[in-house]
Amino acid sequence: MKVALNLLQLSPGRTEGVVTYVRQLASLLPVAMGSDQLIILQQPGLDLGLIDAKNITTINVERPNLFFRLIGRGMMLLGFNSPFAYKNRVQSLIDRNKIDVVHYPFSSMPPEDLGLNVKMVLSVMDLQHEYFPELFSAIELKSRQAIYLKSAERADAIISISEYTKQTIVEKFKIPATSITTIPLAGDTSSTPKRVAGLPKDYMFFPAADWHHKNHMKLLEALRELKSNGFEGKLVLTGNRSEKAKIIHTKITELGLADDVLDFGSVSFDELAYIYSKAKMLIYPSRFEGFGIPPLEAMSIGVPVACSNTTSLPEIVGDAADTFDPDSVQAICASIKKVWSDESYR
Repeated sequence: MKVALNLLQLSPGRTEGVVTYVRQLASLLPVAMGSDQLIILQQPGLDLGLIDAKNITTINVERPNLFFRLIGRGMMLLGFNSPFAYKNRVQSLIDRNKIDVVHYPFSSMPPEDLGLNVKMVLSVMDLQHEYFPELFSAIELKSRQAIYLKSAERADAIISISEYTKQTIVEKFKIPATSITTIPLAGDTSSTPKRVAGLPKDYMFFPAADWHHKNHMKLLEALRELKSNGFEGKLVLTGNRSEKAKIIHTKITELGLADDVLDFGSVSFDELAYIYSKAKMLIYPSRFEGFGIPPLEAMSIGVPVACSNTTSLPEIVGDAADTFDPDSVQAICASIKKVWSDESYR
């Protein structure tokens, strides 16, 4: 059997949780597949640090530039054929390489792929836009609403990354539970940590992109409250940064926390492992997670965890973390103080 892992939606340089997922898929599927063949479809320049395996083939596929891709996607969402789609190129690759199944690991399929003549498996990370539509721009929300449902309906099989995510797919998309298989994610920390200069002696760590649902603001308010009561620890942040980062940095200044918060932004896989290893605890106040890899990664190397008690996180951490209401500054403060200060509890 020949299985294609379609990574054409992944631009080189991205580092969030779904990249951990695809890196593990690309590295471990060749081992699990035995004599079967894995074919990776990717954009030129993508480097996942893959193992060298005889049954893995990588094919670089140039995508249309963003301008033409957006025009083409808009036309297809409105029901028109797009002259800018790369559907025919992908179908040609499928036919020429005699691919049996294509796996899409990004919660949706490109609209132009919905008509491909091949078996499709879709991994769904989350349906956050169905529960917090206010966190998305009008254009992004409309795009997600249009393509996520169509992708789920087109898929021959669906993989959910948690039982929570499976329940949301059944609830929102009316997909039969029997068509969905839950396969939890795994943490993935580098075995060759790279030293990061400038880390404080004692700090809690929050690795997350600057998306609003990650809840940086409530965490910063909690840190200010702790500081006013004598807390001496620091907060280290990492993660992809966009124009939204200005809001976080302005808040840090407004709360008088400039000396207490260090934001390293995007760091390498090896640097991330080093920051994890030196942290006194992981703090994870996210309001919504389809899974939540960082708490799992922290626990895997013995770093105590305090995290939200919402969505998938209780399922992931079980009784191995202290949990709190992410909308309550006082609850966040109490959890941090307990995990930071109580050695026997840690």
